[in-house]
Amino acid sequence: MIKVHSKERVTNHYGTLRGHTAAISAVEVFYVPSMFTASLATGNDQLFEPTLISSDESGWIIWWDITIKRPLAVWKAHEGNILTVKQVGLDWTEANTASIDEKWFGKLLTHGKDGDLKVWDLFQVSKDAYYSYRPSSLLNKKVHVEGDDVTQWKTPRLPFEMPINVMNFANVDINNGVLLAPGTQDSAKIDIYRIDIETSNLTRLFKAVCPMEIAEQNRIDLNVQAIPDSEVRGLGIVMKLVWIADNKFAAGYESGHVIIFQIQAESIDIVQYDVQHYPNPILSLYYDATNEKLISTSSSDKIVIQTTDSSKLFHVNHKGVADVKTRNDLVGLVTWDGYARFYNYDDQTTLKFKFKLSKMVPSISATNSSTDIAENASNIQGQRVGVLAFSKSQPFHERSELAYINGSAKNLVRRRDEMKLTSNWLFLGYKDGKVAVYTTNNA
Repeated sequence: MIKVHSKERVTNHYGTLRGHTAAISAVEVFYVPSMFTASLATGNDQLFEPTLISSDESGWIIWWDITIKRPLAVWKAHEGNILTVKQVGLDWTEANTASIDEKWFGKLLTHGKDGDLKVWDLFQVSKDAYYSYRPSSLLNKKVHVEGDDVTQWKTPRLPFEMPINVMNFANVDINNGVLLAPGTQDSAKIDIYRIDIETSNLTRLFKAVCPMEIAEQNRIDLNVQAIPDSEVRGLGIVMKLVWIADNKFAAGYESGHVIIFQIQAESIDIVQYDVQHYPNPILSLYYDATNEKLISTSSSDKIVIQTTDSSKLFHVNHKGVADVKTRNDLVGLVTWDGYARFYNYDDQTTLKFKFKLSKMVPSISATNSSTDIAENASNIQGQRVGVLAFSKSQPFHERSELAYINGSAKNLVRRRDEMKLTSNWLFLGYKDGKVAVYTTNNA
């Protein structure tokens, strides 16, 4: 049972996706071309239908149809925990309209603790007046259970893979084929590559980007102090990476520093930095492109929101903010106590609490036996939220603005397809391997 804590009803529990046997490590909304257009001022724009990719700590991926709550594909992607899952080839403008790179669209990037980065080809696109797609290969839809022969599970076509340094648990990020990754030989530095997906060629653009060296060369004082419990005076290892623009990215460090870099023709500059998380390591780094805000969290209760000319600190009074995502002015956080908490931006001076979500946890048996206590303790741990994701609010307001590309459809199918586009979806991944699916209002 899902437990909602709110002064007003802002969510509806749509269902639960059951298929993973290990803790959910990532949830990524994965968009495919829709059969609908929307009547906008710019004309009839094609919309993109949300599906969901979920990954777990044992290396499995499930691609879900949201409305029928069934897998579209299931495969073993990595040996062990999956650290990064990202759709490539589709970007969203500030107005939440989609921009397609046809070389990349239909592909999924994953990166695991096994040291492999992989780009999977899930579907092929074609375009006449509008985009259409077909799966790149026939994949298993059966959920894997313990004892099944993993070799019986087909995997999608793999046009590209490369080794990645995983001495830390840092993610990778990609933008227009340019990849940010922890340094190959030094986890405190960053390597930048360009991937040509058509030829599978890899070019390293910058090697071992070191903020300490850049700061020294440009006489920038990063306010570096010794990391507690460490003899090293520095920033420590890279914890999180995120693209902000085509030539700008941010990195979060073990020291709590968040540094924004600018890529020049043959060099990289530091354009902004923040030390308000010190000495707590960065746990999450997210760029809200709609509101042009960089949000960082750490093992403390601090949330730092950076814009081009300001940096604001908030306390949420719950330590360990492990994940953060946004939709419009709604900010979702996952904290170490297992709750997902949601806030609104409030004239940029505060985060206004909206609601929180958790699962009901079982009570201890009246026998209070050691077995009962151990089993329930495990259940309680499994009930904790680990990650979250929102779907995009695409640019239309009423169902009447939607039109089928190929004309009419059966009412039941049409209503189901419309629901995918008209609903504001929220996904929570739990430590017990389940994914809770909600629809939310526009708050």
